[in-house]
Amino acid sequence: MMLNRQTLSEQLYEDIKQRIARREIQPGQKLTIRRLQAEYGVSSSPVRDVLLRLLHMGFLRAEDNSSYYVPKMTTEEKKQLLELSEYISDVTLGIIRANDRFDIIEEKLAKGYELFLASEGQPEAARLRCYADALNVFVENCGNPYCEYMVESSQGNFFIAFGDYTGCISVDEAQQNLERLLKAVRERDFEAISREDKYFRRAFLKSLGQEK
Repeated sequence: MMLNRQTLSEQLYEDIKQRIARREIQPGQKLTIRRLQAEYGVSSSPVRDVLLRLLHMGFLRAEDNSSYYVPKMTTEEKKQLLELSEYISDVTLGIIRANDRFDIIEEKLAKGYELFLASEGQPEAARLRCYADALNVFVENCGNPYCEYMVESSQGNFFIAFGDYTGCISVDEAQQNLERLLKAVRERDFEAISREDKYFRRAFLKSLGQEK
């Protein structure tokens, strides 16, 4: 597989990330620098950089300096991940409320919703990624860089736990949630904002009950 060399690292990063989300790269499967070099037809330097970035973002674990793997996550660990995410959400919403950043959040969320609508016709997984990006406007604009970092660094864990999200929530459910959330923000209804912000976590938790 050959990549455009102008954006080599970014393309390589996105491709491997999506392969993890689609389960083309399975939990427990090893990724080595040598193997990826041969597969993508690139030198070791960009491969090493991308693997370190994936490691930092939570998509991979390191076995040694040249071998990485997608970790296996138990149902209990997935539940703990959702609990942590909900805790961060509560803290973030508290910061937004205390600093009265609703105007910024309303503007960003409306734009995120527009981008979600504009993604119509794309694969379901891509549309759900737009949905997740829209929800991220809360932490990305709360005014606390530490909350933002915690969410960013846990991104890979969500991909490992729930794949491309298609087994957890439908596009119709995502759209309805965003519409309710945007309405709550515009009305400054904090209880409704908190409830709707946690909607996708409840959907993910429900999906765990279907696992064997």
